[in-house]
Amino acid sequence: MKNPAANMILLFSFLFVLQTSGNHAYSETGSIADGASVSAVESPLLVIENDKIGFISPVDGRLLLSPRYEACGKWSEGFVWVQEQSDAGSPGLFINLDAQPVTSQPLGDLYSVFPERPIPEFRQNIAVVSLSERSFAYINTNGSIIGYTSPTGAFMRQDDELIICIDKNGLSGFMDRRGAERIPPLFKEVTPFRSGRAAVKKSDKWGLIDNTGNWVAEPEFENLIWFADEPRYWSFLQNGKWGIIDRDGKRITEALFDALGTWCGESLNIAVEERWGIVNANGSVAVAPLYKTLEALGISGSDQLWAARDTNNLWGIINSEGIKKFDFVLEEIQSPDSGVFLGRANGGVGLLDLKKGVFKTDLRYSRILPMPDDLKHLAAVERRDRWGVIRIEDGDEIVAVEYSSVARDGNLIRTEKENDTIWFDIHGVQVEKPEHIITIPELQVAISGGKSGLIDKDGNWTIKPKYAEIGELWNGLIPARKESSWGLINIEGKEILPCIYDGIEWGTSGHEDSVFYGFTPADIKGLEFYGSSSER
Repeated sequence: MKNPAANMILLFSFLFVLQTSGNHAYSETGSIADGASVSAVESPLLVIENDKIGFISPVDGRLLLSPRYEACGKWSEGFVWVQEQSDAGSPGLFINLDAQPVTSQPLGDLYSVFPERPIPEFRQNIAVVSLSERSFAYINTNGSIIGYTSPTGAFMRQDDELIICIDKNGLSGFMDRRGAERIPPLFKEVTPFRSGRAAVKKSDKWGLIDNTGNWVAEPEFENLIWFADEPRYWSFLQNGKWGIIDRDGKRITEALFDALGTWCGESLNIAVEERWGIVNANGSVAVAPLYKTLEALGISGSDQLWAARDTNNLWGIINSEGIKKFDFVLEEIQSPDSGVFLGRANGGVGLLDLKKGVFKTDLRYSRILPMPDDLKHLAAVERRDRWGVIRIEDGDEIVAVEYSSVARDGNLIRTEKENDTIWFDIHGVQVEKPEHIITIPELQVAISGGKSGLIDKDGNWTIKPKYAEIGELWNGLIPARKESSWGLINIEGKEILPCIYDGIEWGTSGHEDSVFYGFTPADIKGLEFYGSSSER
């Protein structure tokens, strides 16, 4: 999301088509408007007055709800959490796309279990809310309570069909997303289902059940935890050591390890006595625990690659069989993009060729940054505060390192040098300034006497210059500011939303972002989670 510039240029195209590049929109002059896409343009948009939050229709700009709330979460599945007080833990409720409440009484947020991200959200047609500090319930999109859950069920993400429920005695089981009990609450503790399996605790031991409630691994473990990156396997703790079972309860390894790491393809890093090695998915030890650190780098061709740090604190790269792909001579290893590997040594950074075990480039660069999208086979490089471009495949320098900046501009490379802007194609050949695709403007913003208005293509005023600022046309309406107050006008100049608000949110035709006029959500207490995800 972005904020409009404080002062409009004297004359700029008002209805136009711009070439776009990733998350950046390039204007005729090359200026960049940056921001992350949000779905707010499909949902009611914000209107702010005296730090209170209301909502307007994204379709016609009419006021759906006068500003009254102090906190607002993220729109999810057509609903958003709001509170009349911004303090975490204050009562709140969900409203729908008409800005109408879906619950008859205020409910609580999730501050007691997740203070960093306390705002409830809907997922797969249900949301978790608190009824008291340690009492939690599921509500459906009608606002009805369909069941109760534990702090674990409130805190942890649940994506499977079955979700954690509890009875009046605090025992846990599972119900479906319509509220029907599927596995009776017989267990002291449970964790959410992951790919059809859940860990449950019975008689102080953990076991694994399927979605019918049948045991696939009997309760014999001190702990049982899923791998976030690999649903086929689970880690178990027994006699103070960790081992691995598969989702059907078969032991892949015995409890032999002090710690388990992450999967990389069919291999997993394991630790014994503070040294790391690798086991394969069949349970065999492929690399003995020799390294101070092992970190997954990803898969390149048929190799599952690992960054390894030896006892001399130098880094190298091995595959899952322990075959060395790059010598242990590096101070740091990075993989900023798939298949791109960088090594730092002697104060510089170079591209690594893992097939030959050598540097593709020497170590003369201080930074190497892969370029996005159409230019992903290239990388911007920095040396002594100057930038150039290299080809990732062979490390050849196709744009000399002599520019103050380098950026992607569509399928071209744009560079700045002193006061000049120079473009290159993907082969490093200098080209003329590109012509952006622009339609003939129908309306333009013009300024006269310090006030903004609209003129048509013949130069006639369609809206007299009486506004301090005019924003971007979207859905037939234009944000406009009188003095310090914002509203919405149509192209005839009629105020659809009166210019009486401290700020408004409105859409933009250039890309998917919405634009905030007169305010920034991060600067308003209670809007810090607006438009942001609360993934757990």
